[in-house]
Amino acid sequence: MTLSVVESFGGRPQSRSPAMPGPAIPQWRFSVLGPVRAWRAGSELDPGPPQQRAVLAMLLLRGGAWVELDDLVAGLWGDQPPARAIGTLRTYISRLRRLLSADRSGDLIVTTDGGYRMSVGDTELDLDWFHGLVGKATRAAAESRYADAASGLEKGLGLFGGTALAGLPGPYAAGQRDRLERMRLAAEEEKLVADLELGRYAHVLAELGPLIAAEPLRERLRELQMLALWRIGRPADALAAYQQTRITLAAELGIDPGAGLQQLQQRLLDGHQPTPQGPRGTSHLSVVPAQVPAPPADFTGRAEVLDWATSALLNTDAAPVVGIFGMPGAGKSALAARVAWQVSARFPGGVLYADLDAAGSGSTKTRDVLTAWVRALGYAATDIPTDVTELVGFWRAALTGRRILVVLDGATNCTEAFPLLPNAPGCAALITSNRHLSSLPGSGWHRLGPFTGEESTAYLSRRIGAARITAEPDVVKRLTAARGNLPLSLQTLASRLAARPAWRMADAEQWLEPDDDVAGLYRRLDAIREDLDAGQSRVFAHAATVEHGVTTAAGLAPVLGYTPRDVAAALDELADRSLVTADEPGKYRIDRLIQRYAQLRPMVAPLHLSPAS
Repeated sequence: MTLSVVESFGGRPQSRSPAMPGPAIPQWRFSVLGPVRAWRAGSELDPGPPQQRAVLAMLLLRGGAWVELDDLVAGLWGDQPPARAIGTLRTYISRLRRLLSADRSGDLIVTTDGGYRMSVGDTELDLDWFHGLVGKATRAAAESRYADAASGLEKGLGLFGGTALAGLPGPYAAGQRDRLERMRLAAEEEKLVADLELGRYAHVLAELGPLIAAEPLRERLRELQMLALWRIGRPADALAAYQQTRITLAAELGIDPGAGLQQLQQRLLDGHQPTPQGPRGTSHLSVVPAQVPAPPADFTGRAEVLDWATSALLNTDAAPVVGIFGMPGAGKSALAARVAWQVSARFPGGVLYADLDAAGSGSTKTRDVLTAWVRALGYAATDIPTDVTELVGFWRAALTGRRILVVLDGATNCTEAFPLLPNAPGCAALITSNRHLSSLPGSGWHRLGPFTGEESTAYLSRRIGAARITAEPDVVKRLTAARGNLPLSLQTLASRLAARPAWRMADAEQWLEPDDDVAGLYRRLDAIREDLDAGQSRVFAHAATVEHGVTTAAGLAPVLGYTPRDVAAALDELADRSLVTADEPGKYRIDRLIQRYAQLRPMVAPLHLSPAS
């Protein structure tokens, strides 16, 4: 007997047909689309109390990647771990390993120094089955097989046994729960699109009622409601729905409806029959990606740049490009994730994300990123060009009629970023970089510096508890100043303090070396240094020796024996790479941490600048 997907994961049976191709129902099965559950050979196992289930969920959702102990602590307890957090975690892992060890070759949970990894097959987790069903439904809709698309999406949605990760504590579960619920909502929208194509207008309106009540700012739902009302013969109600959306968006966000809703309203006013618009002119059905990582639960401060970036991305008159640059470790990736999640409701086509630091190089990087993106938008691999030039055109054509946010994390130059930018009205791009990529067309940039002293204190309070911070405020100021108020360094410090709950802050000042907490920063600065030419390297090295870290081209030129103009050009390039800061014309400042780095790693390459006249 062949079980349905829902039966295979312990849910209520809905179909007797095979839900996915491939091998028979696996011996091991895990569910995260609801309360976390586990089965072996058809028998349900008890993964233990909520916190232990939360640890299992973290391992399952990391897709086989290593999870550090510090990440598990932060994900489970946030900024207030118990005194024996590490020991408690190891107990949970030990219990889970015993539970999951029977009748399987090798351990399901693999241990390494300071972390764990869970090896799960691609047919053993209900989330993977869900993605497979949505992918099949997307291909069916692209071929105008809407009945198959609706059926596949219904089966996928049937895997949700209530709220994803229901009842699990901790900031990690909260963030993932939101992500999975948004993924479910996107699938529900696409199911309704298929139902519209099948003429099930009354059913669509009935389903949309509670969805709109729960997500009143989600424009895609209102668009579907307007289409259903029009097609069922209620054009006045369709226009009334638009007006209600306009009022709600103005009251809640101070913005007008997006281009898609405005165009639909105009077509209704003109008396045209509105039809869904898709990238091939056949179907609007596509996967709505939500790829950007969830922002860290301990995100702190940055109110000014958050407001600036959010406002810039919501400019509906163009396809804005918003850039955040700054020295390594300043928290650019965390800030970008926070911004993207804040504005995601205004991009009903989804959010696409690329970690450009982790990608390849050159044309290979462009091809790999764009191929992954267009597949995420619902295209089959066989339809996607392999030539990079053709692929860029294909990618931009696929954006027609969509409102998508693209997040490029860790861009190194304009050449790699430009072909990845969306060019369709209503789309936008958010870029992070160590460099100021000022030549990207239509881009606006904000330099992100270290935390303020107040933000550093607030961050440590969230991570290790306010009581330890307020007890020794002067020591906290010295600890954070020694680390340059840099988020990356403070994250390392907070993790070390969280693992030592009995320590006072004075103990940390005595025994924890600041240089240990900036090791990650130094590695990232090494990569930037390797990209400098010989002249820039020498200017950087000499600038780092200036007292108080403030210099001018005129003051540095005599030391080097070269013209102030050429030294200024080198300093400007260093500023664009976030190695120095140009606070005012002609004056340059080098951060304390970067100054110490340059002194510890001297650069002695010959200087290739014009000799002074």
